[in-house]
Amino acid sequence: MKSTNNIIQRIAFILLTVSILFFSCVEEKNDIIREGNPKIEKLGENLTQLKELRDNSRYGTVKGQYPEESKQILDDAMAVIGRLIMKMNDGINVSDSEIEEATSRVVTAIENFKSTIRTETQLFPAELYVNGKEGGYIDFGTSPAFSRFGTYGNQSFTVELWVKLSTTSGFGTIVSTYLEDGDEPRYRKGWMINHFNNDYMRISYGLNDYNLWEPGDGFRDLNKWRHVAAVYSDAGVDGSKEGNNPVVIKYYIDGELKKTQINNNPGSVYYNAADDKGKAMTAFIQFNKNGNQDRQAEGYIKDFHIWKTAKSGDEIKRLMNKEIIVTGQEEDLVCGWDFNSTVEDEQSIKDLTGKYSAAVKGKHEWIMLE
Repeated sequence: MKSTNNIIQRIAFILLTVSILFFSCVEEKNDIIREGNPKIEKLGENLTQLKELRDNSRYGTVKGQYPEESKQILDDAMAVIGRLIMKMNDGINVSDSEIEEATSRVVTAIENFKSTIRTETQLFPAELYVNGKEGGYIDFGTSPAFSRFGTYGNQSFTVELWVKLSTTSGFGTIVSTYLEDGDEPRYRKGWMINHFNNDYMRISYGLNDYNLWEPGDGFRDLNKWRHVAAVYSDAGVDGSKEGNNPVVIKYYIDGELKKTQINNNPGSVYYNAADDKGKAMTAFIQFNKNGNQDRQAEGYIKDFHIWKTAKSGDEIKRLMNKEIIVTGQEEDLVCGWDFNSTVEDEQSIKDLTGKYSAAVKGKHEWIMLE
Protein backbone atom coordinates (compact mmCIF):
# COMPACT_ATOMS: atom_id res chain seq x y z
CA MET A 1 0.00 0.00 0.00
CA LYS A 2 2.84 2.40 0.90
CA SER A 3 4.53 1.70 -2.43
CA THR A 4 1.28 2.35 -4.30
CA ASN A 5 0.74 5.61 -2.45
CA ASN A 6 4.26 6.75 -3.28
CA ILE A 7 3.60 6.05 -6.93
CA ILE A 8 0.33 7.99 -6.85
CA GLN A 9 2.03 10.93 -5.19
CA ARG A 10 4.47 11.10 -8.08
CA ILE A 11 1.78 11.06 -10.77
CA ALA A 12 1.48 14.84 -10.87
CA PHE A 13 5.24 15.08 -11.45
CA ILE A 14 5.15 12.38 -14.12
CA LEU A 15 2.30 14.10 -15.97
CA LEU A 16 4.25 17.34 -15.90
CA THR A 17 7.30 15.51 -17.27
CA VAL A 18 5.21 13.95 -20.03
CA SER A 19 3.79 17.34 -20.95
CA ILE A 20 7.27 18.83 -21.17
CA LEU A 21 8.45 15.96 -23.37
CA PHE A 22 5.51 16.39 -25.74
CA PHE A 23 5.17 20.12 -26.01
CA SER A 24 8.56 21.65 -25.25
CA CYS A 25 11.59 21.85 -27.43
CA VAL A 26 13.94 19.71 -25.38
CA GLU A 27 16.98 17.65 -26.06
CA GLU A 28 16.40 13.95 -26.35
CA LYS A 29 17.39 12.20 -23.14
CA ASN A 30 17.98 8.91 -24.95
CA ASP A 31 16.55 6.75 -27.69
CA ILE A 32 13.55 5.75 -25.55
CA ILE A 33 12.50 9.09 -24.00
CA ARG A 34 12.20 11.67 -26.74
CA GLU A 35 9.83 14.35 -27.88
CA GLY A 36 6.64 12.88 -29.34
CA ASN A 37 7.27 9.36 -28.00
CA PRO A 38 4.02 7.47 -28.86
CA LYS A 39 4.55 5.01 -25.99
CA ILE A 40 4.66 7.83 -23.45
CA GLU A 41 1.74 9.53 -25.16
CA LYS A 42 -0.42 6.41 -24.85
CA LEU A 43 0.53 5.84 -21.23
CA GLY A 44 -0.12 9.51 -20.44
CA GLU A 45 -3.60 9.29 -21.95
CA ASN A 46 -4.36 6.19 -19.86
CA LEU A 47 -3.12 7.90 -16.73
CA THR A 48 -5.23 10.98 -17.38
CA GLN A 49 -8.32 8.86 -18.10
CA LEU A 50 -7.96 7.00 -14.81
CA LYS A 51 -7.33 10.15 -12.80
CA GLU A 52 -10.28 12.04 -14.28
CA LEU A 53 -12.63 9.11 -13.65
CA ARG A 54 -11.43 8.84 -10.05
CA ASP A 55 -11.57 12.56 -9.30
CA ASN A 56 -14.85 13.33 -11.09
CA SER A 57 -16.88 10.42 -9.65
CA ARG A 58 -19.15 10.90 -6.63
CA TYR A 59 -18.51 8.82 -3.54
CA GLY A 60 -20.82 7.97 -0.68
CA THR A 61 -23.58 5.65 0.46
CA VAL A 62 -26.34 6.92 -1.83
CA LYS A 63 -27.64 5.22 -4.96
CA GLY A 64 -25.59 6.34 -7.97
CA GLN A 65 -22.44 6.98 -5.91
CA TYR A 66 -19.33 4.83 -5.52
CA PRO A 67 -17.94 3.39 -2.29
CA GLU A 68 -14.83 5.26 -1.14
CA GLU A 69 -12.81 2.04 -1.29
CA SER A 70 -13.48 1.75 -5.04
CA LYS A 71 -10.88 4.46 -5.60
CA GLN A 72 -8.24 1.83 -4.86
CA ILE A 73 -9.15 -0.03 -8.07
CA LEU A 74 -8.16 3.00 -10.12
CA ASP A 75 -5.21 3.87 -7.89
CA ASP A 76 -3.69 0.42 -8.44
CA ALA A 77 -4.00 0.75 -12.23
CA MET A 78 -2.53 4.26 -12.07
CA ALA A 79 0.40 2.91 -10.09
CA VAL A 80 1.17 0.36 -12.83
CA ILE A 81 1.11 3.08 -15.51
CA GLY A 82 3.19 5.34 -13.31
CA ARG A 83 5.89 2.69 -12.87
CA LEU A 84 6.16 2.19 -16.62
CA ILE A 85 6.51 5.90 -17.25
CA MET A 86 9.20 6.13 -14.57
CA LYS A 87 11.07 3.24 -16.13
CA MET A 88 11.04 4.99 -19.47
CA ASN A 89 12.06 8.23 -17.78
CA ASP A 90 15.05 6.39 -16.30
CA GLY A 91 16.06 5.09 -19.72
CA ILE A 92 14.86 1.55 -19.21
CA ASN A 93 13.36 -0.12 -22.25
CA VAL A 94 9.64 -0.93 -22.00
CA SER A 95 8.37 -3.53 -24.45
CA ASP A 96 5.21 -3.27 -26.50
CA SER A 97 3.78 -6.27 -24.64
CA GLU A 98 4.21 -4.46 -21.29
CA ILE A 99 2.37 -1.45 -22.65
CA GLU A 100 -0.40 -3.62 -24.10
CA GLU A 101 -0.75 -5.43 -20.78
CA ALA A 102 -0.92 -2.11 -18.91
CA THR A 103 -3.50 -0.76 -21.36
CA SER A 104 -5.59 -3.89 -20.94
CA ARG A 105 -5.36 -3.47 -17.19
CA VAL A 106 -6.67 0.09 -17.54
CA VAL A 107 -9.74 -1.16 -19.42
CA THR A 108 -10.34 -3.84 -16.79
CA ALA A 109 -9.87 -1.39 -13.93
CA ILE A 110 -12.42 1.01 -15.41
CA GLU A 111 -14.93 -1.80 -15.89
CA ASN A 112 -14.36 -3.09 -12.36
CA PHE A 113 -14.65 0.41 -10.90
CA LYS A 114 -17.91 1.17 -12.71
CA SER A 115 -19.37 -2.17 -11.59
CA THR A 116 -19.15 -1.00 -7.96
CA ILE A 117 -21.63 1.87 -8.39
CA ARG A 118 -24.32 1.66 -5.74
CA THR A 119 -27.65 0.44 -7.14
CA GLU A 120 -29.45 1.29 -3.92
CA THR A 121 -28.81 3.58 -1.00
CA GLN A 122 -27.03 2.02 1.95
CA LEU A 123 -27.49 3.68 5.32
CA PHE A 124 -24.91 3.29 8.05
CA PRO A 125 -24.91 4.18 11.76
CA ALA A 126 -23.39 7.62 12.04
CA GLU A 127 -23.22 10.83 14.06
CA LEU A 128 -24.01 14.17 12.46
CA TYR A 129 -21.36 16.83 13.04
CA VAL A 130 -22.25 20.42 12.15
CA ASN A 131 -19.86 23.36 12.27
CA GLY A 132 -21.92 26.51 12.53
CA LYS A 133 -18.77 28.57 12.98
CA GLU A 134 -17.91 27.77 9.36
CA GLY A 135 -21.41 28.17 7.95
CA GLY A 136 -22.90 24.76 8.73
CA TYR A 137 -26.44 24.42 10.07
CA ILE A 138 -29.64 22.39 10.01
CA ASP A 139 -32.74 23.97 8.50
CA PHE A 140 -35.91 22.33 9.82
CA GLY A 141 -38.22 24.52 7.78
CA THR A 142 -40.94 26.85 8.99
CA SER A 143 -44.06 25.70 10.80
CA PRO A 144 -46.31 27.26 13.45
CA ALA A 145 -46.25 23.86 15.16
CA PHE A 146 -42.58 24.36 16.16
CA SER A 147 -43.40 27.33 18.42
CA ARG A 148 -47.16 27.32 19.11
CA PHE A 149 -48.45 24.80 21.63
CA GLY A 150 -51.98 25.72 22.50
CA THR A 151 -53.94 28.92 22.98
CA TYR A 152 -52.15 32.07 24.06
CA GLY A 153 -51.48 32.01 27.81
CA ASN A 154 -52.37 28.34 28.04
CA GLN A 155 -49.44 26.56 26.40
CA SER A 156 -47.44 23.48 27.37
CA PHE A 157 -44.51 21.87 25.54
CA THR A 158 -41.25 19.99 25.92
CA VAL A 159 -38.02 20.17 23.94
CA GLU A 160 -35.48 17.40 24.46
CA LEU A 161 -32.39 16.23 22.63
CA TRP A 162 -28.89 14.86 22.88
CA VAL A 163 -26.04 17.25 22.11
CA LYS A 164 -22.26 16.88 21.97
CA LEU A 165 -20.43 20.19 21.72
CA SER A 166 -17.01 20.63 20.14
CA THR A 167 -16.63 24.10 21.66
CA THR A 168 -18.54 26.29 24.12
CA SER A 169 -16.89 29.60 23.30
CA GLY A 170 -19.16 32.63 23.11
CA PHE A 171 -22.92 32.50 22.55
CA GLY A 172 -24.00 29.59 20.40
CA THR A 173 -27.37 28.28 19.26
CA ILE A 174 -28.13 24.56 19.60
CA VAL A 175 -31.74 24.63 18.33
CA SER A 176 -33.89 27.72 17.90
CA THR A 177 -37.21 29.17 16.78
CA TYR A 178 -36.25 32.41 18.52
CA LEU A 179 -36.51 35.84 16.90
CA GLU A 180 -36.09 39.30 18.35
CA ASP A 181 -36.26 42.91 17.22
CA GLY A 182 -35.26 45.80 19.47
CA ASP A 183 -36.90 48.40 17.24
CA GLU A 184 -40.47 49.41 17.94
CA PRO A 185 -42.72 47.57 18.02
CA ARG A 186 -40.05 45.43 19.67
CA TYR A 187 -40.53 41.77 20.43
CA ARG A 188 -38.85 38.56 21.55
CA LYS A 189 -40.54 35.40 20.30
CA GLY A 190 -40.05 31.66 20.39
CA TRP A 191 -37.49 29.55 22.24
CA MET A 192 -33.81 28.71 21.89
CA ILE A 193 -31.51 26.13 23.50
CA ASN A 194 -28.07 27.72 23.62
CA HIS A 195 -24.67 27.78 25.29
CA PHE A 196 -23.51 31.03 26.80
CA ASN A 197 -20.43 32.63 28.33
CA ASN A 198 -18.21 29.58 27.63
CA ASP A 199 -19.57 27.50 30.50
CA TYR A 200 -23.36 27.63 30.61
CA MET A 201 -26.19 25.78 28.84
CA ARG A 202 -29.72 27.16 28.98
CA ILE A 203 -33.03 27.57 27.21
CA SER A 204 -34.29 31.05 26.40
CA TYR A 205 -38.01 31.83 26.09
CA GLY A 206 -39.25 35.09 24.59
CA LEU A 207 -42.04 36.69 26.62
CA ASN A 208 -44.92 38.90 25.60
CA ASP A 209 -43.48 41.86 27.58
CA TYR A 210 -40.08 41.69 25.81
CA ASN A 211 -38.47 39.98 28.77
CA LEU A 212 -36.81 36.54 28.80
CA TRP A 213 -36.89 33.47 30.96
CA GLU A 214 -33.52 31.67 30.69
CA PRO A 215 -33.11 28.80 33.14
CA GLY A 216 -29.88 26.84 32.73
CA ASP A 217 -26.87 25.32 34.44
CA GLY A 218 -23.10 25.10 34.21
CA PHE A 219 -21.86 23.22 31.16
CA ARG A 220 -18.17 22.64 30.44
CA ASP A 221 -18.12 19.17 28.90
CA LEU A 222 -16.71 19.02 25.39
CA ASN A 223 -16.97 16.05 23.04
CA LYS A 224 -19.36 14.28 25.41
CA TRP A 225 -23.00 13.44 24.76
CA ARG A 226 -25.39 15.18 27.19
CA HIS A 227 -29.16 14.97 27.28
CA VAL A 228 -30.89 18.35 27.55
CA ALA A 229 -34.59 18.80 28.22
CA ALA A 230 -36.76 21.83 28.95
CA VAL A 231 -40.40 21.59 29.97
CA TYR A 232 -42.78 24.55 29.86
CA SER A 233 -46.35 25.06 31.04
CA ASP A 234 -48.21 28.32 31.61
CA ALA A 235 -50.35 26.56 34.21
CA GLY A 236 -47.31 25.17 36.04
CA VAL A 237 -45.31 22.07 35.13
CA ASP A 238 -46.86 19.05 36.88
CA GLY A 239 -49.04 21.59 38.69
CA SER A 240 -45.96 22.69 40.66
CA LYS A 241 -45.99 25.97 42.57
CA GLU A 242 -43.68 27.96 44.79
CA GLY A 243 -46.02 29.75 47.11
CA ASN A 244 -48.78 31.05 44.90
CA ASN A 245 -46.58 31.23 41.81
CA PRO A 246 -46.60 28.46 39.21
CA VAL A 247 -43.34 26.75 38.26
CA VAL A 248 -43.59 27.35 34.54
CA ILE A 249 -40.24 25.82 33.48
CA LYS A 250 -38.22 22.78 34.53
CA TYR A 251 -34.78 22.37 33.02
CA TYR A 252 -33.00 18.99 33.00
CA ILE A 253 -29.49 17.78 32.17
CA ASP A 254 -28.99 14.02 31.83
CA GLY A 255 -32.39 13.42 33.40
CA GLU A 256 -31.62 15.45 36.52
CA LEU A 257 -33.63 18.57 37.37
CA LYS A 258 -31.15 21.45 37.39
CA LYS A 259 -33.22 24.61 37.41
CA THR A 260 -36.80 25.85 37.66
CA GLN A 261 -38.47 29.11 36.75
CA ILE A 262 -41.47 30.58 38.55
CA ASN A 263 -43.85 33.15 37.13
CA ASN A 264 -44.54 35.85 39.72
CA ASN A 265 -46.11 38.15 37.14
CA PRO A 266 -49.41 36.81 35.79
CA GLY A 267 -49.11 39.17 32.83
CA SER A 268 -45.92 37.50 31.56
CA VAL A 269 -46.31 34.46 29.33
CA TYR A 270 -44.33 32.68 26.64
CA TYR A 271 -44.66 34.54 23.33
CA ASN A 272 -44.82 32.27 20.29
CA ALA A 273 -45.29 32.77 16.56
CA ALA A 274 -41.62 33.30 15.73
CA ASP A 275 -42.48 31.82 12.35
CA ASP A 276 -44.74 34.73 11.40
CA LYS A 277 -41.60 36.38 10.00
CA GLY A 278 -40.90 33.38 7.78
CA LYS A 279 -38.08 32.21 10.04
CA ALA A 280 -37.16 28.53 9.99
CA MET A 281 -36.29 26.50 13.04
CA THR A 282 -32.52 25.97 12.88
CA ALA A 283 -29.71 24.17 14.67
CA PHE A 284 -26.13 25.39 15.23
CA ILE A 285 -26.86 28.89 13.96
CA GLN A 286 -29.55 31.48 14.32
CA PHE A 287 -30.78 33.92 11.69
CA ASN A 288 -31.41 37.43 12.92
CA LYS A 289 -34.21 39.72 11.75
CA ASN A 290 -32.15 40.73 8.70
CA GLY A 291 -31.57 37.13 7.66
CA ASN A 292 -27.90 37.11 8.68
CA GLN A 293 -26.28 34.18 10.45
CA ASP A 294 -25.64 34.74 14.13
CA ARG A 295 -24.82 32.86 17.36
CA GLN A 296 -23.05 29.93 15.72
CA ALA A 297 -22.25 26.68 17.52
CA GLU A 298 -20.25 23.56 16.67
CA GLY A 299 -21.04 19.98 17.59
CA TYR A 300 -23.39 17.03 17.18
CA ILE A 301 -27.13 16.45 17.68
CA LYS A 302 -29.34 13.37 17.85
CA ASP A 303 -32.74 12.20 19.11
CA PHE A 304 -34.27 15.68 18.91
CA HIS A 305 -37.97 15.83 19.80
CA ILE A 306 -40.58 18.51 20.41
CA TRP A 307 -43.69 17.52 22.34
CA LYS A 308 -46.88 19.56 22.75
CA THR A 309 -47.26 18.41 26.33
CA ALA A 310 -45.29 19.08 29.51
CA LYS A 311 -43.37 15.85 30.17
CA SER A 312 -42.86 14.70 33.74
CA GLY A 313 -39.43 14.17 35.25
CA ASP A 314 -39.94 10.41 35.01
CA GLU A 315 -40.83 10.66 31.32
CA ILE A 316 -37.71 12.75 30.66
CA LYS A 317 -35.53 10.03 32.21
CA ARG A 318 -37.29 7.28 30.29
CA LEU A 319 -36.90 9.18 27.02
CA MET A 320 -33.23 9.74 27.76
CA ASN A 321 -32.68 6.06 28.55
CA LYS A 322 -34.75 4.96 25.54
CA GLU A 323 -37.18 3.13 27.79
CA ILE A 324 -39.67 5.09 25.72
CA ILE A 325 -39.00 4.46 22.03
CA VAL A 326 -40.20 7.38 19.92
CA THR A 327 -41.85 6.05 16.76
CA GLY A 328 -43.55 9.12 15.29
CA GLN A 329 -47.03 7.77 16.04
CA GLU A 330 -47.35 9.51 19.42
CA GLU A 331 -50.29 11.92 19.58
CA ASP A 332 -48.34 14.61 21.42
CA LEU A 333 -45.18 14.42 19.28
CA VAL A 334 -44.84 17.56 17.16
CA CYS A 335 -41.70 16.46 15.34
CA GLY A 336 -38.57 14.40 15.83
CA TRP A 337 -35.31 13.59 14.08
CA ASP A 338 -32.94 10.79 15.12
CA PHE A 339 -29.85 11.87 13.13
CA ASN A 340 -28.29 8.49 13.98
CA SER A 341 -27.49 7.22 10.49
CA THR A 342 -26.54 8.43 7.06
CA VAL A 343 -29.41 9.60 4.87
CA GLU A 344 -30.37 9.30 1.23
CA ASP A 345 -31.02 13.00 0.70
CA GLU A 346 -29.40 15.55 3.01
CA GLN A 347 -31.72 18.23 1.68
CA SER A 348 -34.88 16.34 2.59
CA ILE A 349 -34.49 14.41 5.84
CA LYS A 350 -37.97 13.31 6.89
CA ASP A 351 -38.86 13.54 10.55
CA LEU A 352 -40.39 10.66 12.50
CA THR A 353 -43.94 11.91 11.94
CA GLY A 354 -43.43 12.21 8.19
CA LYS A 355 -44.81 15.75 8.26
CA TYR A 356 -41.59 17.75 8.12
CA SER A 357 -38.24 17.71 6.37
CA ALA A 358 -34.85 19.03 7.46
CA ALA A 359 -31.89 20.05 5.30
CA VAL A 360 -28.23 20.05 6.34
CA LYS A 361 -26.36 23.04 4.94
CA GLY A 362 -22.75 24.16 4.79
CA LYS A 363 -19.93 22.66 6.85
CA HIS A 364 -20.98 19.27 8.21
CA GLU A 365 -20.02 15.61 8.15
CA TRP A 366 -21.55 12.23 8.90
CA ILE A 367 -19.09 10.42 11.18
CA MET A 368 -19.46 6.68 10.62
CA LEU A 369 -19.74 4.51 13.73
CA GLU A 370 -17.85 1.25 13.92
